[in-house]
Amino acid sequence: MLVKSLGLRFSFLKLVREILIVSIFVFLLTLSSKARIYFPFSPVPATLQTLVIFLGVVFWREKAVFSQLIWIFLGILGLPLFSRGGGSLYIFSPTFGYISGFLVASLFLVKFLFLKKNFYWYLLSFSLANLIIYILGVVGIVLSLKISFLSAIGIGVFPFIYGDFLKIVLASLITKLSKV
Repeated sequence: MLVKSLGLRFSFLKLVREILIVSIFVFLLTLSSKARIYFPFSPVPATLQTLVIFLGVVFWREKAVFSQLIWIFLGILGLPLFSRGGGSLYIFSPTFGYISGFLVASLFLVKFLFLKKNFYWYLLSFSLANLIIYILGVVGIVLSLKISFLSAIGIGVFPFIYGDFLKIVLASLITKLSKV
């Protein structure tokens, strides 16, 4: 009886730990979406979300993907978790393509990032993940604003390349140093 009780207690504590990890990641995603810089020519702000997403996959792997699903679901329900708020109409906003890109990029990273363990592989992995985010972000801009693909690249990719490069390098360094 005592062994069974300890087993249940251990299972409960493990569940609490998992819920806590997911909650922390949802909080970090929300916080990073609020740390933003607006450009007058772009409907998309620069945020720290990509860095949080990259590092979330590094340290929490599939839990990071699950956390993003919860974050997106709660944001669509109306909680102001995204950079410009939340709600069901957010699906039609210019930034929702990036949000869906975060999820797809995380799925990609879970499968691809740890195939090799060296700094250059991490750079390549994070760069490809960022490219996924850009592609879905540009598609979201094209669909929501009804502008050309090239115009969407001009307002949805070019302003962010330098900052994203720095985040990619930082995520690669942290991944290499963490020896995960």
